Amino acid sequence: MPYIYNPPELSLKKWLSSEHCYDLPLFIWDSYLTEDQVDYITTEVEQISPNQKFDPDKQCLWINKKYAKNYPQGSIILAMNKNGNYISFFKCDVIIPDSSGTDLFLIDFSETTKDPFKLEPNIKRNLKKKASEWYSNDKHQLSRKDLKKIDRVSCVLTKK
Repeated sequence: MPYIYNPPELSLKKWLSSEHCYDLPLFIWDSYLTEDQVDYITTEVEQISPNQKFDPDKQCLWINKKYAKNYPQGSIILAMNKNGNYISFFKCDVIIPDSSGTDLFLIDFSETTKDPFKLEPNIKRNLKKKASEWYSNDKHQLSRKDLKKIDRVSCVLTKK
């Protein structure tokens, strides 16, 4: 599905009620790139786009090839570590296979905001609470139902 830009001030509740709402790819990582991976992907990116500024720690996700269908080029991904930290959106602009052919690097070259909705502190808190469970269950997609639960919990917590 092509990405439809929504202003970053759009709340999760408003995004869920909009016609542009879609299931959201989820990426939960448990380790950083190795030095060899950083060297490899930096060289690959320089060949593809020599003038592109590139920070592999912020602009690169590393996945096993078997999960490629969950993260198509052009998709907006909700990413975080397995502890629910470093929650942010990531746009998969380019997919580059690793040297072994078993893994893929997802690259985000975007310089503009691409958030489908605002990651408010209460939403981040509720996402963080679910991160470990989602990681353990190998979850790679958040449905509208999943996101409504996150928003519903946020509304209850905010009203108190």
